[in-house]
Formats: sequence, C-alpha cells, structure tokens
Amino acid sequence: MNTVKRFNFKKLPEAGIERFRHMKIRFKLAFSYIAAVAIFILVLSSFYYFKTGSYIKNQTSRMLHQTVKQAKSLIDYKVGLYNNLANTIYVNTSLQDTLFNEYTHPFDRLEPRESILGYILPLKSNYSDISKLSLIVSNHTVPEYGENILIEKNIKTESWYLKAAPAGDNIQWSVSSGIHNNEPLFMTKKLKHRDFDSYLGFLKIEFNPHTFFSGLDHVEINDAGWFDITDNYGNAIYSGLANDSTEFTKKMFEGYKADLYGNKRSAVITIDREDFMAYCDTIEYTGWNIIYTIPLKQYSNAITDLRLTTVIVILLCIVLFIAISWLMASGFTSRITELSRSMKKIQVGNFDVHVSSNSDDEVGSLINGFNKMAVRLKRLVQEVYEIKIKEKEAELIALQAQINPHFLYNTLASISWLGMRNGCNDVTKISNSLAKFYKLALNKGKSNIRARDELEHVKAYMSIQNIRFSGKINMVFSIDESIMDMIVPKLILQPFIENSIIHGIWKNKSTITIRLVVKRQGDKVVWKIIDDGVGMDSSKINMMKKNDGNSARGYGVINVDQRLKLYYGDSYGASLFSKPGIGTVVSVVIPYQCK
Repeated sequence: MNTVKRFNFKKLPEAGIERFRHMKIRFKLAFSYIAAVAIFILVLSSFYYFKTGSYIKNQTSRMLHQTVKQAKSLIDYKVGLYNNLANTIYVNTSLQDTLFNEYTHPFDRLEPRESILGYILPLKSNYSDISKLSLIVSNHTVPEYGENILIEKNIKTESWYLKAAPAGDNIQWSVSSGIHNNEPLFMTKKLKHRDFDSYLGFLKIEFNPHTFFSGLDHVEINDAGWFDITDNYGNAIYSGLANDSTEFTKKMFEGYKADLYGNKRSAVITIDREDFMAYCDTIEYTGWNIIYTIPLKQYSNAITDLRLTTVIVILLCIVLFIAISWLMASGFTSRITELSRSMKKIQVGNFDVHVSSNSDDEVGSLINGFNKMAVRLKRLVQEVYEIKIKEKEAELIALQAQINPHFLYNTLASISWLGMRNGCNDVTKISNSLAKFYKLALNKGKSNIRARDELEHVKAYMSIQNIRFSGKINMVFSIDESIMDMIVPKLILQPFIENSIIHGIWKNKSTITIRLVVKRQGDKVVWKIIDDGVGMDSSKINMMKKNDGNSARGYGVINVDQRLKLYYGDSYGASLFSKPGIGTVVSVVIPYQCK
C-alpha cells in the first residue's frame, strides 16, 4: 500500500532559522537592516495608504465648501445690487405720482408714458444683466408701451404672471416652471403710493440666467465640476453643464434634498449608476440652492493616483534601502572577511599575514589582537623549529660525544701499525677506512658537510662492510658533478645504505648491488639508493616508519627524514619503496644550495 508523505510545515521556521544561522554575517546584517526598514516603511506607508481616502475626501469637501462660498458671495452681491435697484424705484415719488394719477383725456396719456420711459430705460441700459425692465400697472388709465409698461388686468391669465406676481411687500425672485439656462429669471417688487398706501402695481426685472450667473465661470473650480442653481422645488435656474441638463439637475436635486435640507451640506448621490459628490448652500434673499458637483470618479482617480504614487515611492525606497543596507553590511564586514581569510592562511602554516585596520572599534581591536597573535605565533613556531633542530643536533652530538676522537684515532693508528707489522693487510685497510669514516662523521662537531665529503664517508663505510662481508657488496656510483660542492646535512646516506645491506643480503643472497644515483632536477637534488636485495613487505616498512627509537636500525632512517624536514620543510625528506624479491629504492630530496 502506497503512503503519501505529508509535508511538515512546522519545520519551516526551524529550517529558516537554521539557514539564517549559517549565513555569512554580511547577509545577516543586510537582512536585518532591510527587515527593520521594510517593516517601518510598510507600517508608515500602510497608514498613509489608508488615510489618503479620508484625507482627499476632507480636502475635496473643503474645496467644495470654499468654491460654493465664493460663488455664493458673487450671487449675493448681484442679488443685493438688484434689490437696491428695486428699492430705489420703489421710493421714487415722481414715479409713484405718475402711476397714481388718472388720465382721462387721450392727450394727457402722452406725458406719463414719456415720464415712465425716461426713467426706466436708462436704468435698463446701465445694467447688462437686465434683459427686460417692466412696470405692471394697476391703473388702467396709464398708457401701455411695449414690454416696458403693461396693464395688470390684461396679463393676469399669462403663466409667468401667476408665478412672478408678488405675494407680499418683499422682493421676490422666481422662475417659470421648466425654464433652464437662457429662459428668463424674474425679480418682482410690489409698488405702493407713499401717502395713500394704495397698490400701484409691481416692478418686474427679467434677467438672462446665462448672463446673470456668468461670474461663476471665473470662480476657481475643479475642471470636472459644475454649478447648479435651483429653486426650492428643484427647478433649474442655472446649470453649468454644457448640455441641456434640466432633467439631470432635477434628479440630482431630488437625490440631494434628503441630505442637504438638514444641517448636512455635503453628500454623495448616485444618479444613473454614477456617484457624485456635492456641496450645497442657500443664497440669501432668494431661497435658491447653489450646488457644486463633481463626479466621484475624480475623487477616486485622485485617490488611485496618490496611492499608486505611494506604492511607487515605497518600492523605490525599499530598493534604495536594500542597496544602502548591502553597502553598509559589506562595509562593516569587509574587515571581518579579510580577518577570516588571514586566519585560514595561518591554519595552513602561512604566518606572514597582516590585516590592516584604521579603526578603534570592536572589529579594529579584534584585528589588532589578531595581528599581535600572528606575530607571536610565528615567533613561537620558529622557536619550536629551532628547538627541534637543536634537539636533533644534540642527539647527534651526544652520539659523537660517546666517542673520544683522539683516543679513537690513536687506537685505530695502533691497529693499522700492528696490521702492517704482522702483514695483515685487511686489518690495515679496515682500520684506515674506519678512521676516515669517523673523521668525516665527527666533522669537528659541525652538522653540515660538503656533498663530496658525504660521498667519501659512504665509500669509507662500504670499504669496511665489504671486508666484513667478503666482497659480496657491489657499489655503483652515478653522481652529478655539479652538486659536489653543495652543503648538505651530514649522515643523510649512510643509514639507508646500512639498511640495504642489513635487509638485502640475508636469505642465502650471495651478492648485492647498491647503486647511488645523484641528480639535480631544477632547484632540487634527488639522491637515490637502489639495491637488488630481498626487499621488504609493507608491514616491515610501516614498522620502520613508526619506529619509536628503541631499534637503532629503524631509528637512523626515521632520524634522517625528520632532520631533513626540520631543515628544509615538509616538501623535502626521504621516501622508501620496496618489494619482496625485487629490492628497495630510497629517494632523498633536498634543495640545491651552493653554499
């Protein structure tokens, strides 16, 4: 039955923490900076992002309020101007007398007509907003004249009269039902005689709304907004929309009035699936409503644009902070990185390191401490190296000190003399070779010797061994003459030749050939001791490499290798290869040094 391995989400935080733990400190610092700054920016920008809507709404509402206030002041000014004009006509006593008198004779009617026209026509020409200025007279003896003097009883059935006729003594502003833009706007004022308080008729001033409200074009408004002026019934007195918007204005007013006829002056209205924001106020003396409207999509577009700008600025800030954080983290950790590289160099034995620092902060103190540690460590390693060399030299000197050179030379000379006197040539030969052997080995207490003397020491040793083994050892030399005067540590060949003799001529081996080959290879000199003895197996070779000094034979081979490494380094020394039945090859590698 197959089983589905479920992913353990609980391990995700642990994996993230583990991965963070193994990051380089540069990435940790950069990540920390970026995380801290990103959280701050996101919190601040989120607050700003969600506050932009209310901020723009409040700003829009204030703008609408200021715009309506400015437009209202303009209309109030005009309404006040024409109210003053109406009151001026109302108190004109001459006009009152003219309208009050009876004119029974036809010739008497010419004078009141000229008097009335001479007064009102100049007034009309002085005010560009006035399209008609009429006196509606109750005295039917006053002669009619065109649209300027009308007898009231003759017009009572007309629709405009029913709307515009004054209901009281106050000035009344009104419009006819359904009028829009260029349809007439009326202002009426009842006229009375000063002495008799009798009704004389009324004053009617007719305006072109487009001209009357033309000042609204100069009011600073939003490009997408417009003004509407309505009466209390929602009839459009004026609309700033370019098209015939009577029906639209009516719908808009009906939608507004639920909110705008209380203390609330701003509202969001939906008309034909489109939202609008409006601010409304009432014009003094007239009772009209002045409404400034903008499509809500303008408000929404402003919010969208501002929020888009906010997002772009946030992204740019985050990118900028990532770059700055990375540069700062790299700058902070560059010295730590250099310190880490230098520590790795010390681990492989390179103590010639120095990390520069011009700062006294914690990292600077760490670097200064590291530099001092590296210098001290180098000195300690050098001291240990020198102690090792002196220890090996002391061992060699101790071996040499066990032999009294003068006593040894005198004894060997005596043996040689006795051999000559008694005709024992082998005794004379071996004593002379032994004297030469020890003279070169002791080398007056010096640890270095010329290569030619080292070779003479080998030849003296082989002469002694050939006498001992009755000529069974054949020694062949192949020497590069260019190395004869170079300085080498003494006793670097004899232990290996001794090892070839000891391990090579046993097991009924009648003879053994030992070849000593010395060649210069670039800046190195390779010494090879090659024998055709019985050879050694791997266990015996390993035993020789692990010799702890208890065996004099193995100890001499290990001693040479260690001495060479101490003198020249780990890349130099001795290596051994052997195979049973074939023989043994020992390679000694040292640097070429003339002096």
